[in-house]
Amino acid sequence: MAGGFSKSSAQASVEVMFTSTQAAGTSISVCDAAGKTLVSYESAKQFQHIVISSPELIQGETYTLVRDGQTLCSFTQDSTVMCVDENGSASAGGGRMEGRMPGGHTGGGFKPGRP
Repeated sequence: MAGGFSKSSAQASVEVMFTSTQAAGTSISVCDAAGKTLVSYESAKQFQHIVISSPELIQGETYTLVRDGQTLCSFTQDSTVMCVDENGSASAGGGRMEGRMPGGHTGGGFKPGRP
């Protein structure tokens, strides 16, 4: 399970959920409104979810998500910790480090079996 940052983190982060698996070697960048690249990364492995954090992500500012040189979407950093899909729409799943599982479940009712 992928983890994110806590809402009490001093540094902003954004989780990005892709609808399909992205290939190893995919380049992901985040640019500010002026077009300056704030974060850029080329993946060593395939992925479907990433967490991006930078001291340059500022709450209230709008950013552009770029994959392999092509603009995917723009998003506004509405809170310290947020989650968007590849279209820039708010997505469930932000702040998983706070004890939630995918789908918002807290794990209650799970009883491990005995061997």
